Amino acid sequence: MDAPQTGESAAEGAEGEVQPPPLSTSVFDSEGKGEEDEETTHEIKSKVFKMFKKDGGQLEWRDQGVGMLRLKQRRETNARRVLMRNSTTGKIILNFSMYPGMKPTLAGKVVSFVGFDNGTSTSYKVRTKTDDQAKELQGALEREIEFVRAKSESP
Repeated sequence: MDAPQTGESAAEGAEGEVQPPPLSTSVFDSEGKGEEDEETTHEIKSKVFKMFKKDGGQLEWRDQGVGMLRLKQRRETNARRVLMRNSTTGKIILNFSMYPGMKPTLAGKVVSFVGFDNGTSTSYKVRTKTDDQAKELQGALEREIEFVRAKSESP
């Protein structure tokens, strides 16, 4: 059996789009409680940083940990949300509904957006392993946000 000549891996199909599931050794990286009635539309192993205000009023980014970030779609209502659990502790570090005005921005391996933490708007940065993974995440977010936007504009 010859090795692929074009740089394709054996896991890629004819279109080059089929990818193996992300490798993970953590039990917390698999889907968990509360996700039974949802479909995952995109997932990626990443690291999340959250904007905090220090006592003096200065802002700083704080590491929230590494985990599987998932874009979820509720089967019955088609509602969309962002969900991520810390791979080490299982603690939920991202869990909010996508909204029509959400605007993910891309800078290299980082996708930034404003999400929600217990109802309070909060800035987040999601760092992926490669620039291409970040582009895929941004594209997936934009696709899901477009659905939310169209749904909110319909009568």
